[in-house]
Amino acid sequence: MNPSIRQTLLEELEEVLSGIRKSNGFHSDIGTALVLAEGKRDLEELPALWLTPGTEECESTRYGEDSLTLPLTIRAGLRYSLHEAPTLQERAMATAAENVLADIRQALGQLEEENETADSVRYVSGGVEDWPDWSQGEASLTVSVQTEILYSTARNNPYG
Repeated sequence: MNPSIRQTLLEELEEVLSGIRKSNGFHSDIGTALVLAEGKRDLEELPALWLTPGTEECESTRYGEDSLTLPLTIRAGLRYSLHEAPTLQERAMATAAENVLADIRQALGQLEEENETADSVRYVSGGVEDWPDWSQGEASLTVSVQTEILYSTARNNPYG
């Protein structure tokens, strides 16, 4: 049996996110560490990129279709090496966080351009979820992006 439209969309998003690499014109290589539908990993396993689908909402149209909204959370965990100049480190982490955020947004735009299944891919919000406590010697942070994929199926038919 063919995968559902939702599963197809998740696989396509996974493929686009795993392509986030400097060699593909992005600012980071965070796509090499993609994990589907898992919570935060141990700090020992950073960098990591987590894709977590949420509970979709459905609205039936008068044309016999279901119009669905699939919310997703994309989190990127970054680790940075400590060095003697904390101010430079804070600046480098902020730059890395902004680059990863921009990379994820660029990948979402790429998905919307190349995908024929989704009606739209929408960036909802994003930014640094938790900044490190430099005074405690922490050197990791999490960037979080909320996005929505809108798509349609025949009424009560997840496959088409």
